[in-house]
Amino acid sequence: MKKKLIISLITAACLALSAPWGVMAAAGTEDTSETDAGTSSQAEADSEASADSDSAAGLSDDIYAFQMEIEGVLYQLPMSYADFTDLGWTLDKGEDPEMKVTANSYGSLYFDKGELNVRAEVINLGVNEVPASECLIAGIAIDEGFSDIDLPALNITLPKGIVMGKSNVDDIKAAYGEPTDTYESDMYTKMSYEKDFYQQVELYVYTEENTLRQVSIRNFAEPEGYDKGSVSKETPEIVSAYTAPTELGTDMLDPVVEVRREVA
Repeated sequence: MKKKLIISLITAACLALSAPWGVMAAAGTEDTSETDAGTSSQAEADSEASADSDSAAGLSDDIYAFQMEIEGVLYQLPMSYADFTDLGWTLDKGEDPEMKVTANSYGSLYFDKGELNVRAEVINLGVNEVPASECLIAGIAIDEGFSDIDLPALNITLPKGIVMGKSNVDDIKAAYGEPTDTYESDMYTKMSYEKDFYQQVELYVYTEENTLRQVSIRNFAEPEGYDKGSVSKETPEIVSAYTAPTELGTDMLDPVVEVRREVA
């Protein structure tokens, strides 16, 4: 059976919080602000180095890092369309490579990589309509709940060692704690972990296999330093192509009306 990787794509805004380190010299004591400031700067540098080291090490331990590893390749959401295709994904032959996405909206495209077929949702956080190739990939959803695909062989891994085709409900709770919401049906248990609006991870453990077989990661977050662009002064193609009707048609469904004003 053809392997399918279903990718939903999405948008929102990530906030990086930092607390400044204050230094105060007590009255009647030696002023150590320079020494403390140096210590503080060194601590901040060490912290940044540690963060860089964690990033270089690969997959985070935080479910809200919105990361996933597929066949040894790390995906960080949101990511640029270019970064996504650089990882080997090519647009499916049935898709329109010229597809445009309006400002603050998203659309879907299918991609292929080897035997994998992917549906990706591309999101435009800018101020102008742009081609999909200038958008972000902001979500990944893998749905293999009803297929006979060998998920463990694909080694699809989430933070804290949760692996599709291997991990179960108890493994997930041990890694991430109690979910924000749980839905149970005869076929699967859906566990939702939500950080904020359009920032969530949904995990489906199918009853028959008792393993994780469906994952949806959504992060509609605006990347730090994202360039929204400036308002374009070009006339939209739909406006340039408009031709005003010369008369009313005979079909009531035609989108043509005539407005008259009578002068007394």
